[in-house]
Amino acid sequence: MYKMEKSFNVIKGVVPDFSSGDVTLAFSINGVKTSDVSFPNQNEGFTKKDIKCDGGVEADWDDTTWSLKLKNSNNQSRIKCTIDFNAPIFSTYLKSKVTNVADGASGLIVQTHEATDQTGESAKTDYRYIGANPNNYVCLEENGECSENNLYRIIGIIPTQSSENGIYEDRVKLIKYVNYSEASWYGHPELQQNNWISSELNTNILNEEFWGSIKSYQTYIDIAKWYLGETNLSTVTEFYKAERGNSVRDGYSKSTNTKIGLIYASDYGYATSGSALKTRTQCMQQSLKLWNNESDNSSCVINNWIFSKNKQWFLTTTISGNPDAWYMDETGQLWNFHAGYYSNTKIYPSFYLKSKVLFQSGNGTQQNPYRIFINENQ
Repeated sequence: MYKMEKSFNVIKGVVPDFSSGDVTLAFSINGVKTSDVSFPNQNEGFTKKDIKCDGGVEADWDDTTWSLKLKNSNNQSRIKCTIDFNAPIFSTYLKSKVTNVADGASGLIVQTHEATDQTGESAKTDYRYIGANPNNYVCLEENGECSENNLYRIIGIIPTQSSENGIYEDRVKLIKYVNYSEASWYGHPELQQNNWISSELNTNILNEEFWGSIKSYQTYIDIAKWYLGETNLSTVTEFYKAERGNSVRDGYSKSTNTKIGLIYASDYGYATSGSALKTRTQCMQQSLKLWNNESDNSSCVINNWIFSKNKQWFLTTTISGNPDAWYMDETGQLWNFHAGYYSNTKIYPSFYLKSKVLFQSGNGTQQNPYRIFINENQ
């Protein structure tokens, strides 16, 4: 007589279906089996929805130990059980991926800010993807493979209002992976203002044409408050504070509530991870007007996933007498230029997801982007 035993730790497996002794455990997320994510970890926001085992075996899930507990085995061998998890809020799931990202590396970090005129103490902490190529891709394709046109990238998780006096919610902010169009900041080369409220880029190109092109995904997006503070300053933190400040000219609004916008100059600045030669902290202290892919500040640009080697408009404007807005040139350097010109500058639409959007699958890479969905009954 010989006896052989082999033990496995069920919870630390990293494949969708795996066995432990006589128990085989599989999982699904909101009823959908997926092979592109590992078994949910305890801190990712998943909760048990249902457990079913073959042959009348009863089991439960222990959230404290994050393990399967058999109530009875009916004297069966090779027991098969499937646990169905409730999907977590997408922002909650992403927060579980926060790491201490070294200079020159990529990942999701916590970013703290000073209070600003418009946000006060309500938006002092957000989460930012930094580095040359973090895993921050999202696919808004409903069926089949995701094309480049349906890919978006996550700026971060930003405390955001949907109205002037609304509640601040942690909402995921996205930017389109490929540009939607080319236009001047104002949307018409002959117009002489940099007022975003009346800009044709805002009213027609983004919030009519682009909005109408994403019919299948409009339910994912909510109105957000976009800040319109103006500045001639140039470090990342100076941009951030001014964009949310009250410095605007007479007749100009300091904010607007719409669904689609552009990213801020500060969004670009916060996306860098710097390098060992020029750290992220040093990049933060350097004027964005001096960031350049061919200068001593190349580390700030090369290790920044928003840098695309294209001219790109930002939402941020200047407070000078000229109708200027900020844009990034092909080298990663920021300039302020006439809002009615540069009609060949790329337009990358940006928007905030609803706070209740749920994670479905994916690991955030370009080959396996995050898939999300929304339950309107929540």
